[in-house]
Amino acid sequence: MLLGIAFLSGCASISEQNAVKLATSGKSASSSALSTIFATDSEYESAMEAEVFFHSYAGVGKPSGLLDDWQQVKTELDARKAVFSRLTTVYAAFGDLASSTAPEEIKSAIDGFDKALNSYSALVTTARPLVPESTSVVVGNIASRLLTVRKGRLIRQSSVIIRQQLERLLLLLDNKLVQEEMTSFKENLRGSRLSASRLLMKNDLLDPSPMLNDLAADSGFKAVSDARSIIMKSAPLKRGVDGVMAFRIQHRNAGLEQRGYTSTRQALRALIDEHKKLEKGEPVTIDELQQIVNELHSISNLLSGRNQ
Repeated sequence: MLLGIAFLSGCASISEQNAVKLATSGKSASSSALSTIFATDSEYESAMEAEVFFHSYAGVGKPSGLLDDWQQVKTELDARKAVFSRLTTVYAAFGDLASSTAPEEIKSAIDGFDKALNSYSALVTTARPLVPESTSVVVGNIASRLLTVRKGRLIRQSSVIIRQQLERLLLLLDNKLVQEEMTSFKENLRGSRLSASRLLMKNDLLDPSPMLNDLAADSGFKAVSDARSIIMKSAPLKRGVDGVMAFRIQHRNAGLEQRGYTSTRQALRALIDEHKKLEKGEPVTIDELQQIVNELHSISNLLSGRNQ
């Protein structure tokens, strides 16, 4: 079990340099995952505004059912933010531990991460817990004993605890129900955003010129000043503009949130593998992890840019 594994002795010597490298990569990965969650939250909120506008315009009041779904999704996102925020703190403390001596900091960071993880687990799992309820107590006991051991052993034991918590988090993120709920919710919002955009276009509140400029970018041309009035008088042109609008809303950058979710899980798997290497005294390699971090950065930037 957790306690027995954490206090194995007689292992290969720990490289403090490898521990610092892993801590730096772990902090970068958790921070990037956190940025993606914030961007996803912002994207969902922006899409919800289109839903509220469309229902209000139609005079049918607020979409209470969808608002309830949104609150559930937002609650999950907020809990996930707390987990990865704490994980960032854990890796910062782990790096300090490896480069200096900071047992109190790593104990506090591990305790904080475990509490956030317990809260997230309670939120996303309705069946029996994936880990024993006593895990928090065990981790707390281990963290307390960390203060009494040598630095090399302290680094290894901290790594074991962090890895076991990452494995637990990965199990929670692999929950199909959470993924399906997010995907279904976003598909509904995407349809609402398209309906709202069509409504605004129909009522002369949108200017299609930027879209036309994009279409003609390679030729160096740009839309004429009365492009909108010309389009609205032509059924074929209206269909063309509507088709591009629908494509952009439904397909351009579609699935970014899911890509971020998937990349986050990949990052956790890579971190778990590197922790195992560190604990065995093997060299830590971060090339794969860095590629995943770059992907998370890209997704976060795309989501953030889409909401500006």
